[in-house]
Amino acid sequence: MELYPDRFWDVGIAEQHAVTSMAPLAKEGFIPFVAIYSTFLQRGFDQIVHDVCLMNLPVVFAIDRAGIVGADGETHQGQFDISMLRYLPNMTLFAPRDSKTLEYAVQFATNFQDGPCALRYPRGAFDELEFEATKFEYGKSQLLKQTTSKIAFIGYGAGVSKAIQTSKLIKEDVNIVSSNIDAGGGASVVYADTIADMAGIDDLANYGEYSGGPTTGETKFYAETLLDLMTREKDPQGRGKVMIIGGAIANFTDVAKTFTGIIQAFEVYADKMKAVDLKIYVRRGGPNYEKGLKDIKEAAHRLGLYIEVYGPETHVTDIVRMALEK
Repeated sequence: MELYPDRFWDVGIAEQHAVTSMAPLAKEGFIPFVAIYSTFLQRGFDQIVHDVCLMNLPVVFAIDRAGIVGADGETHQGQFDISMLRYLPNMTLFAPRDSKTLEYAVQFATNFQDGPCALRYPRGAFDELEFEATKFEYGKSQLLKQTTSKIAFIGYGAGVSKAIQTSKLIKEDVNIVSSNIDAGGGASVVYADTIADMAGIDDLANYGEYSGGPTTGETKFYAETLLDLMTREKDPQGRGKVMIIGGAIANFTDVAKTFTGIIQAFEVYADKMKAVDLKIYVRRGGPNYEKGLKDIKEAAHRLGLYIEVYGPETHVTDIVRMALEK
């Protein structure tokens, strides 16, 4: 601000104006940063959707006081920015884990021209970490510590230090993963990384994502595409195949509706699935998940398919461990 005072605008508490005024700058080729507390970013939500995301404009949102802020009080808790932004079209989220990766986050945001993005950082200072700071790569998490343990603690941004602190409370030397970037549908990235870390990248045949509240028909088509690829031929080494259907909380996706589409795809491919010894592991939470899990259990029994079904009581990546141990 001292070097370039004409490049800064203080709009007070007019967050809606802050967001909308930066959109045309992005459209004209500038690289605008909108710096707002996490809790107050909520005031500009409508403008983020309509003036930035739907237009796919490269506005950068620098989200201060993200997470629990303690003494700032209840109204300042930055609890909702991830769930609020991650399902918006064209939005990319990322979070630095320490001071140096905050510098790298700003560099990444400055050069990112594929659409809007948002980086979040906590109140005050980061904890100092023993791990070397690395630059951000789109869609890439980072395995900070690899051990022989089957337990992995995954931290997002400043949550990495919390993962490390928590790991010290147990006797086992666990794996530590930094989940750097969430380009929407974060669970699929976590599953892909977990499979690659636990089994090796050669054992990851396909990785995909359906999000945005898809219809039953869209989900059926997507599931049929994956099942077609998986059942065309048997594994040349005689091994069975595994399909992971997983997700976290599904903020706005009706789980039962999407599972209906998946079940309809199972009905079409049931014989082929059994022919290649396909085992399916499901872990899901979110709106209407109880009915979705009940329906898929019934389908497994009716169609004679091997499907293990788990809800939010099971850790999100634990189904990967279960599948690999079979």
